Amino acid sequence: MIRNDRLTQKVDYAYAAIADAPVRSIWVAGACPLDLDGETVAVGDYAGQTHQMMCNLVTALEGAGASLIDQLVEVEATAVIAGACG
Repeated sequence: MIRNDRLTQKVDYAYAAIADAPVRSIWVAGACPLDLDGETVAVGDYAGQTHQMMCNLVTALEGAGASLIDQLVEVEATAVIAGACG
């Protein structure tokens, strides 16, 4: 499990996990539109929340030693309206 100091520590989950066998895999989750203080950003602004979620995803990947330019096998994104993440 990877906890990244550049992401809020006020959640009960890690943003990324690594498995090294049979091949190195990085699993990311919980890319909610939260700032470092754990507050929901851009309330009511779905584009702004999506931007923050993608920034959090990039930060989580960087903490695992990866980036968006690495080979992504599967990406599943679910947008939840009404601030369920924060």
